[in-house]
Amino acid sequence: MAILIGIGALLALLAFIAWDRRRIANSQPAVLGEGKSRFGSNLRANGFAAVALMAAVMALNEYFQPRVPPFTGRWSFVYEFAYATGPFGLVLYWTLLAAAFAAAAVAAWRAGSLS
Repeated sequence: MAILIGIGALLALLAFIAWDRRRIANSQPAVLGEGKSRFGSNLRANGFAAVALMAAVMALNEYFQPRVPPFTGRWSFVYEFAYATGPFGLVLYWTLLAAAFAAAAVAAWRAGSLS
């Protein structure tokens, strides 16, 4: 099932790339300002939103497929610390990280819309 979801995600990405290339080819070239993309949004806000989305996906991944001790590897102390708050400590960690980056994205969008 996971393989089918991965293949579906890749096919959706391929369809988006084809659509976006066609849309960009048919549009007028825009003069870009500092910190602005051709879509008219703030690049910093887009970056924060992307990291928030990735953290939210990691939270969902930890919720549905939780890691269990003993943790190994370079960042095992972080996992041990998060797991000390309970079995869903890692989910809480990723959710808080996603919320922090989402708040930063909203703040960056508002700051970008004022200028």
